[in-house]
Amino acid sequence: LKRSQHTEGLRESRLDQADRAITHSEKGALAAMTARLKKSRHLRGHVSNGRGPIGKHRKHPGGCGNSGGQHHHRINFDKYHPGYFGK
Repeated sequence: LKRSQHTEGLRESRLDQADRAITHSEKGALAAMTARLKKSRHLRGHVSNGRGPIGKHRKHPGGCGNSGGQHHHRINFDKYHPGYFGK
């Protein structure tokens, strides 16, 4: 193949891909997952729901935002944000 033929073939394949592109809303309509196939249905009745045997799945286990900067997240703050605390 000559270079021009090769690039033309690439250009055509890209156009084909663009024609086959599906918008997000169409994709959702096509690939709607039924409830019976979802992982949450499969795990119903199981104690830890796939989160591991120890501990619970909590929303903010270390605290929200910058909490714990002077306590349990001190190492991170001192290492990556030196001088963050103080006057």
